Amino acid sequence: MFTIRYSTPDDGVKEEEFDMVVLSVGLNPPADVKGLANKFGIELNSHGFCKTNPVNPMETSRPGIFISGASRVPQIFPSRFLPPAELAPNVVNSLTTGGGS
Repeated sequence: MFTIRYSTPDDGVKEEEFDMVVLSVGLNPPADVKGLANKFGIELNSHGFCKTNPVNPMETSRPGIFISGASRVPQIFPSRFLPPAELAPNVVNSLTTGGGS
């Protein structure tokens, strides 16, 4: 059992017991994502993250521009290191096929 103490605007400090506790951090897109999206002509989804290709989630709505990290989806810390490595094949393919500018 876990005893959790918290406060609410209406009831003040409360204490309850739980069998399980899940801690989560609410994540939002970076503050400047709208400005960057406008600057580079990238569409945003309804949550304010960069709209991506469902088949290749590194591709943005603009050919030749790829995305990773918190601009793409909310992410936990360790998973931020892998997506940039996954970008390399996309960039190389875009350059060799003439898809980038």
